[in-house]
Amino acid sequence: MIQTNFIKNPALLFLLLLALLIFFGSASHSATAAEAVKRHEVVFLLDVSNSMNTTDAEKLAPDGLEEILYTLPSNYSVGLVAYGSDVQVAKPLDAKREQIGAALRQVNYTGYTNAGAGLERALTLFKDSTADKTVVLLSDGEIRLDDPVATGASEEQFNRAMQAAAQRGIRVCTVAIGEPGNVPQANIYDSANRQGLLFNVSDVAQLSGIAKKILYEVFGIAKSAVSSGDLQSDTLRVRLPFARSDSINGAKILLTSTVPIGNIGASYTAQSGEILVGKRFAVLNLLHPQSDTAEIRFGSAGGGNVQADLILEMNASIQVEVKNTTLGQSEQKTAEVRLIPVSAANQNLHLLNDPYFEGKQVLVMADGQEITAVVEKGAIRFSLPADSTRSVAVKVRYEDLGVNIIAPDTTTVQINQPEGYGKIIAFVAAIAIAIAVLVWWRTRKPKPVPPAPPPASRYEYAGKLKIYVTKAPDDSDIAPMEYNLYRHFRKEEISLGALLENCGLSFALAGAYKVFFSPGANKALVLTNKSDCTILKNRDLLVKDHSCLVYFHERIHITFEDERSELILEYKNVKPSERP
Repeated sequence: MIQTNFIKNPALLFLLLLALLIFFGSASHSATAAEAVKRHEVVFLLDVSNSMNTTDAEKLAPDGLEEILYTLPSNYSVGLVAYGSDVQVAKPLDAKREQIGAALRQVNYTGYTNAGAGLERALTLFKDSTADKTVVLLSDGEIRLDDPVATGASEEQFNRAMQAAAQRGIRVCTVAIGEPGNVPQANIYDSANRQGLLFNVSDVAQLSGIAKKILYEVFGIAKSAVSSGDLQSDTLRVRLPFARSDSINGAKILLTSTVPIGNIGASYTAQSGEILVGKRFAVLNLLHPQSDTAEIRFGSAGGGNVQADLILEMNASIQVEVKNTTLGQSEQKTAEVRLIPVSAANQNLHLLNDPYFEGKQVLVMADGQEITAVVEKGAIRFSLPADSTRSVAVKVRYEDLGVNIIAPDTTTVQINQPEGYGKIIAFVAAIAIAIAVLVWWRTRKPKPVPPAPPPASRYEYAGKLKIYVTKAPDDSDIAPMEYNLYRHFRKEEISLGALLENCGLSFALAGAYKVFFSPGANKALVLTNKSDCTILKNRDLLVKDHSCLVYFHERIHITFEDERSELILEYKNVKPSERP
């Protein structure tokens, strides 16, 4: 009777064979990674000699280091060494950040410049053999003591310390203030060029920009640009991009200004929060935010340029799932790997199970090669060969996701080779394919008629757009443009890229073809964001896959996906003479 039922119902037989195929052809296991979270150690090395009074009269060098200090994620330990004729200040790596900040604000520029003693002392502060180690050195470049012999000895000491740092895997990031040609022969430039990273700034006013380069490029801190422009006194509302704020351990809004900044205030809902203010920066630091929005208020002197960045932090442990499969008659064995970041405090909270992450690509290092993985249903998915049983150390570049995920630096993935089922798998697969074709043939239906396109909006365009390209990719000056939506379009949707192309713009702006306009009620313009651009309306962030209504005389600020190009759109009414 059972045999008859299977013959009469090919679909049932197909399901049974498919189950056998899955059983014999694949094997899966899951585990939670137990590796320790990657730690980072940073030592600030600051030149506080008398010559800095001329180079840095406003003491913006300590201010730039404070900007880095308060922006770094929680898995960074920071120490400080300040040197003049000798070491004046030394704060260990286990000091609290407010202690480091207080010491930076209290330094005095005095004495000679013994860079050798300073760097040698800085290297003694590093403790954790497994941590990523960096020295950030700020100086006007000079090495000088009270006589030539002592100056030469300090220069040799500095060079030996640079070589020792290289041997110990300690990165030295040097920020040299002033023109190299104006510095005496005994200086930090030659050794820094040979052994480490060197940033040169001719003016201390550029230090805030260098601080951000160190944060985002050297340390790889993930951030998203919230706003940039000539903001002098304003309230900035920042919306967190995730559906659930409970997945975020920390959120920081970093304001940087080209002029002094003050009158800082904030409104937020979080477990705790604080505002940290320097001469030309401010940081709103929130622990466990409990709302998806926060406001920060500020004022700056006239003519200043204020920028705002959002830095998010998640604490995670990593669950691992591996499924072995065999592909086709070649019996190629493949392991499908899924790395699932879960909250360190709640293992049931999958941190990437959010529309913000879905489909994002992230680089993974495994088996000695870089693999482009994809976020799928809350997991980082990629494939590895399963032709041998082994443990694979996997490193994930989490900053590609736009969030600082504090997780183990290395996750171990166990690959188990499937054995002894090759011929059975091939036989079962062949039968399954034949039955699938038979079932399809017997149950096939006429090809359905494709659904009609969605109906056009029942509204019509009612205005025009004034377009101001405030920052072009090549820094060229673009004259203001105007596009009359009322004249050229009735109800159909149009992308910003097509609109700019119709205006004769000679270059493409990244993400512009994923920003759409359509007509709305009450003469409003419906703005839909399908891009990764930063779009602000009245300081409100329009996140991806969301829409908003734009009314007459409202402005839209857009920072494109290259995080460099910017424009402003102003929605205006049309005069009777401009109508067709």
